[in-house]
Amino acid sequence: MDRLHQAVGWDEHRYTAAENAALAVLASRGEVTAAELADAVPALREQIVTFPGRPYESRQRVCATVLGSLAAEGRVRRARPAGNWASAQLRCALAEPLPALPTAEAKAVLARPPSKPKPPASPPSSAQPASSPATDHPSNAGSPSN
Repeated sequence: MDRLHQAVGWDEHRYTAAENAALAVLASRGEVTAAELADAVPALREQIVTFPGRPYESRQRVCATVLGSLAAEGRVRRARPAGNWASAQLRCALAEPLPALPTAEAKAVLARPPSKPKPPASPPSSAQPASSPATDHPSNAGSPSN
């Protein structure tokens, strides 16, 4: 939010309106690319200059920041790529809400001491003869030592 306020002058009301518009487009269309989302929500077309005045200065649409925030909150997810499987242009979709977790049970699991590690596997018993490379090699199959 601070980044958008500094870069393009957005306040919380404008950000919330853009978020709600983006979520509405995703709800109505299913999967969309960031470019398709920006085409549908004009506010998401605004651009932010990253690292102004530096040799690596670049511009990006506000859409990337809003989608990143929505993904971090678990409200949107990446979907199938646009194009073939190797495409870098991914689609976004609404995320299924995570199930409600019982707080008391979760706290009990976290507070439980870790289980003791299992002991390592025991070495082979002495009843089995140790193998030797001379007698176990297939080329020695007919030799008298076998």
